[in-house]
Amino acid sequence: MAVDCIAILKLATDDIQSADGEARVRNVIGRAYYAAYHRANLFHNALPDQGAAPLDKVGLHRALSFSLENPTVSDAALRKKSKQIGYMCRDLHSKRVDADYDIDRDITIKTAEQAVEQTKRLFDLTA
Repeated sequence: MAVDCIAILKLATDDIQSADGEARVRNVIGRAYYAAYHRANLFHNALPDQGAAPLDKVGLHRALSFSLENPTVSDAALRKKSKQIGYMCRDLHSKRVDADYDIDRDITIKTAEQAVEQTKRLFDLTA
C-alpha cells in the first residue's frame, strides 16, 4: 500500500500531541521533514523548468533544495514560490539532521512544533 505526503504530515501532527519524550519529539521532526521533502519534490517535478543543479556533488535532498532555491522558470511568482519552498526544505533538513544524528543536543518540543508548522506552510504554498 502506498502512502502520500499528506498522510506523513498527519502522522507528525498527531504524534506531536502525544510526544512523551525526546525520542518522539525527534521522530516528529523527521516525519515533518519527509512530508515537506516529498511535497516539495512533487512541486519541483511539476515546474516547467527544473532549476539550476548544484555544482558540487551533493545528495538528493540538498540537490532538491538547491534547485528550488535557484529556479530557472520565467514566471516571477513561480520563481518566488520556488525559492521559498527551497529555503524551507533546507531549514527543515537541518532540523531533521540535528534530530537524527546529534544525540547529545537537546531537541525541544518547540523545535518539533516549528517543524510541523513550517511544513504546513510549505503545503499551503504548494496547494
